[in-house]
Formats: sequence, structure tokens, C-alpha cells
Amino acid sequence: MNALPSLKIKFEDYQLGLTPPVSDAHAKIGVAASGPLTPQRLTRGTQAQETYVGGPLAGAAAVALLESSPVVCVRVPTTVAGTRGAVTRTGVPAGSSVMSVDGDPSDSHRVSVRVTRPGTVAAGDAAVIVTVNGEDAPERAVPVNGVLSIPGTGMTVTFAAGDLLAGNTYAFSSTAPAATVADMIGALEALLSTRPDLRYLHLIGVATPTLAAAVDAVLTERQTRNYYTHALLEARPIGDGETMSDYLAAIETQFANFTSTRVSIALDGGQTYNPLTRRMEARSSAWKLAARRAAVPIGEAAYRVRTGPHVAMGELAFNAALIGSAGRFAALWTLDGREGIFTAAWPTMAPSGSDFGEVQRREVIDRAAQIGYIAALDYFGDSIPVDTTTGRILESKALAMETFIEGRVRTGIGSNASGIRVRVNREENILSTEHIEFALSVIPLGYMKHVTVNVSFVNPLLAALTPAAPVTPATGGS
Repeated sequence: MNALPSLKIKFEDYQLGLTPPVSDAHAKIGVAASGPLTPQRLTRGTQAQETYVGGPLAGAAAVALLESSPVVCVRVPTTVAGTRGAVTRTGVPAGSSVMSVDGDPSDSHRVSVRVTRPGTVAAGDAAVIVTVNGEDAPERAVPVNGVLSIPGTGMTVTFAAGDLLAGNTYAFSSTAPAATVADMIGALEALLSTRPDLRYLHLIGVATPTLAAAVDAVLTERQTRNYYTHALLEARPIGDGETMSDYLAAIETQFANFTSTRVSIALDGGQTYNPLTRRMEARSSAWKLAARRAAVPIGEAAYRVRTGPHVAMGELAFNAALIGSAGRFAALWTLDGREGIFTAAWPTMAPSGSDFGEVQRREVIDRAAQIGYIAALDYFGDSIPVDTTTGRILESKALAMETFIEGRVRTGIGSNASGIRVRVNREENILSTEHIEFALSVIPLGYMKHVTVNVSFVNPLLAALTPAAPVTPATGGS
């Protein structure tokens, strides 16, 4: 029996060479007042407060969401309680009442209590103004029990029996609650186990070389699984009375033996507006650096001035411009002739001479690796015709593979690099090894990191009269 004529439709996929977009999300890992321990994807600052109530994680997420969205947050259990510093009293003469501090700090705070109306605790006729992180609260009377709560800090102050004299100021600071290295790394590993689409990570809280090394180990291991990202950690804040030069020297000494092409350390920042507390708070530069980076192209230098100053910032605690260096660390600075605060640098902790010493090169090469891997998967398991004389890959096939992969990577990188080159190893004995190798090379963008402007007078008349250089006659020949 003769078969009837037929026509069939078959759909062929993966013909457009589509590449996944660059992720606009970054992750934050740290402690918070409360909330779930599982990753939460936030797109509005109000969600940070609804989810975590307060604390460093909530504040950092809210700050970031002023500039970029979304932010993936992971809360780590608070296993290291915040500490309350000693109270110092200034003013002469000094009142006899002594102030003490109680409670568990919710975050890092700088608190001062200034006596504005004299009196005694027993009479309840004294008054004070409480200042938290530079923000004055309305004047308050000191009750007869001497106890005043400090909203938003988790702490109370108590004035012992005695007199309070106008002009006396009681000051102290607190450190934020924190997590152990094991808990931070556990949260990081749990997050990355799902291969989330993230551009980078921000670990909140004071970093040590131990934590930095542990983060580097996790990210390096993930690299072997074709998952590429990098992390920004926070150095300790500058100490009371510590100069900027001494602070930078101390941080350089602390991390002198640590290197990583996937981890960056951010220095102290400055007064940063927290939309949750509606206060200016002393924060690491990482809070503003991480907020900005997700909103700019991967090939853009972190220190690009035209991107503009950071929003909602006050005075810097560490200003790289004032000492002319940020060392190996990410930092902020001010620029003569420009209002606002800008990014001074965002290097990785790479060893000297590394190609991956700046954040934009780290992100561009990771993007190339990501797209190169996806493109190469299309050839996984393919049969390859070989030259019947040499046994090596046919030139036509090698050229086709180079064109395909180069096109995919160029599309994925876009204007974030100067060019892409792909070269197939034509010397491979593929019949024996069943192996093929590509060399994927990225020609990066150049960056105007050092600029020289030569300034001089010029006399147009003299310039016009300058004789042309003499022509040297040709020699030889006949």
C-alpha cells in the first residue's frame, strides 16, 4: 500500500542565541531584630521594616532599595549580643548623679544625653535632650526613678540619686549584635545552594580575616560549579580619636595576609540616612557602595564621576581624599569642585598584578564565563567531523563554532567590553581524547583612572609664525 503524501511541522529551539540578562539583584546577609531565616526578595523599603522590624539587615536593605531593586535578604541568628560602651561625662562643674546604661543594643549607636535644665533626680525637675547618631530628640524631663528609654536602640539609661547640672553631657556608644563566622557562612552556603540569580553579595557586620577567608573559600568552590559572583565585606569602623591614617594602617595590617579575587573589603563610611529610623547613622561605606553597584552597567568603573554622588549622605568618617589613599579597600571620598560624596575605589583583595583587581573587571569576566559556558553547552555531546588526513577538527567546523560562541558572548557582554575573541584549539587529537578546547578572550574597556591636564599660556601670533620643521633630504639611490 502506497503511503499518502504528508507534511509535518517540527519546532527547533535555541536558534536565536538568547542570553540571560545581567542580574539587577544583589543579596545581603546579616542580623536583624526578627523575621524569617529563609531568603526574602524585597522591592520596597517598607518591606524591610515589615519583614525584619529593624537592625542592620533591615537598615541596609532599606538604604539599598532607595537606589536599586530587588534585594535578596538573608537573616542570620543573633549569636553575639551587641555591647554597651562606657559612659563618659563632660562639663564643669560635674553633677553628682551617675548615669548607667542597660538593655541589649539593637544596632550600632552613638548616644549623648545633655542636661538642659538643672535639678535633682528625687525632685524630678531636671530635663535632658537625648541625641542618637547625631539626631536630637525633644527635651524630656528626668522622672523621679531616673529611668529614660531611648527609642529605637533597645537601651535605657538610669540616673542615680543626685543632682544634674546644666551643660553636663553623658555619652556612650554601642556595637551592633552580630553572628558567628559559622552562622554567616552557613547562611551564605544555604543561599548559594539554589544558584540564585545574583550580581554580588553584601555581608553586613564587622569582618575579620577569618570571615573573609571563609567567604573566599565558598565563592571559589562555587566557581568550580560554573556559578560566579563576588562579595563585599565591611571593615571595622574608625575608633573614637583614631586618625584616618592610623585607621587605614590598622586595617591594612589586619588584612595584610589575605588575598582574594572575589572578596572586597569596604572601609568605614559616614553619616548615612536610614529610611527606617529616619535618622542619619554612622555606617560602613559598603552600605552605599552596594546600593549603587546594582544600578550601573557591569563594565562601569565604580569610581566614575558622571554617575553622580551618593544620595542621602552626610559627613564622612573616612574620606580617602584627605589622606590620598584607600589602600586595598573600597572607600568613599569628596572631590574638589564637586558637591557630594563619590566612590573613591572598589578593588578586590587580589594580589598585585591580578587582572581581576577591580570590581568592574571581576563582573565583566564573570559575565563572559557565564555566557561562554551556556554557549559551549550547545556543543556538549555533538559529533564533530574531522579531517580524513590529519584526524583533527575540520577548519570549517572550527570557524563555525568560533563564530557562534563569539556572537553569543558578544551579545551578553554588549558595550561592557571592547571586544571578544574565541579560538578553537585545532591541534586537539579529538579522536583519541574526545575533548575540544576553546580560548575565550575578553578585550576590556580602558579606564581613565589617572588624568593629567597640561596648562600653559599660548601666543597665537607666535604659534602662527612658527616655521615648519625642515625636511631631511632623501639619501641613497641615483
